[in-house]
Amino acid sequence: MQQQRLCAILKPGPPLPHLSKIDTGSTNLINASIYFSARHCIPATWLNDRDQFLYPDDSWQDDTDFHTNCLIFTLFHGQNKISAEQGVNHWIPFTERDIGCKSAFASDFMSRFIAGKMKPQEQTDTLLTERKSLIPTAPLVLTEQAQAVFDAGRELWTYYHAKQHYGQNININASYYDIRKYFQGETNGKMNKTSN
Repeated sequence: MQQQRLCAILKPGPPLPHLSKIDTGSTNLINASIYFSARHCIPATWLNDRDQFLYPDDSWQDDTDFHTNCLIFTLFHGQNKISAEQGVNHWIPFTERDIGCKSAFASDFMSRFIAGKMKPQEQTDTLLTERKSLIPTAPLVLTEQAQAVFDAGRELWTYYHAKQHYGQNININASYYDIRKYFQGETNGKMNKTSN
């Protein structure tokens, strides 16, 4: 619990001190989302500062509601610091049509993952052969709470992309982090904490 601030979704890059890193793709996206969500959904307090993260059994592997809730939590969490400024953004959960974008995104990975449309060659990984595959083969069914968060995210992306119609300079491939930064602004190279 004491290292929560170090648990973030970042673009690949040089290793940062004191950080463990996992490369995330279609084969371990759900697993990484579960790890990320478990680390961030419980606020750190003096009572749990030294708590360890354990799980009682393997039943979580069959709980698809848990999987989708964790994925949506991860997509729209403040520690998801993926930025299109650092390269191709594979974390856009919507299609261009969903949000009224006139241009094609550089990557449709996340929207295809959510829609259960991963290609067979994207679903193989020798490191995960002995584990149950958590790659969706059908569109994810969101719980009521996850759907509410997803819909709010869609509204935010739609509002952001509408700025292009008014001649404002936006990044078509903007991530959740980039959109927040656009509306909140930045001071001395750091994103402001609030937005009007």
